[in-house]
Amino acid sequence: MKHNKAIAYIRVVTEDRNVIDEQKRHIESAVFKNEYELVDSYIDVGDGASLKREGIKKLLEDAKNNRMNAVFVNSKDDLSTDRADMIELMEMFSALNVLVYSVDGKCFLNDPLDTLSNLSREIYNTLSEMEQNGIDLVSDVDIDKKASKKDPTAKLESKIIEAYLEIQGDNRPQV
Repeated sequence: MKHNKAIAYIRVVTEDRNVIDEQKRHIESAVFKNEYELVDSYIDVGDGASLKREGIKKLLEDAKNNRMNAVFVNSKDDLSTDRADMIELMEMFSALNVLVYSVDGKCFLNDPLDTLSNLSREIYNTLSEMEQNGIDLVSDVDIDKKASKKDPTAKLESKIIEAYLEIQGDNRPQV
């Protein structure tokens, strides 16, 4: 049986120790539930719009060196708030056979053999293209204003994934 090793990645805006500790607890719980061993944690403080962060660099280096086979994050936006960068990260992790778990979205990302993961990647590609073509998702799509302040595409993505799961049946592990 393959030994599952995971690394926790946490990105926060400020160095508030309580916020960092709370996110780490959520991730540790998800790691345990999914039967992984937590081998390390990386924390970046600041903006998520760039991949030029020490924690991301270490995470990618560890993935290349087969130090782990899964990354656990509190939110998919912790990896990157830029969709193009997120797609790039997902493709890199996929090529290295590293799975990415998002604790808050209970969404299993980046399993190259998983249709849901491929759907998620396609959603990100489509949303990125829409934004590049000047389509304002908040104004152009009727979504809940409260959700749009937190993540303008969250409700849209959620509805697409819910519809897909309803058709296919959801037998994914819960995070």
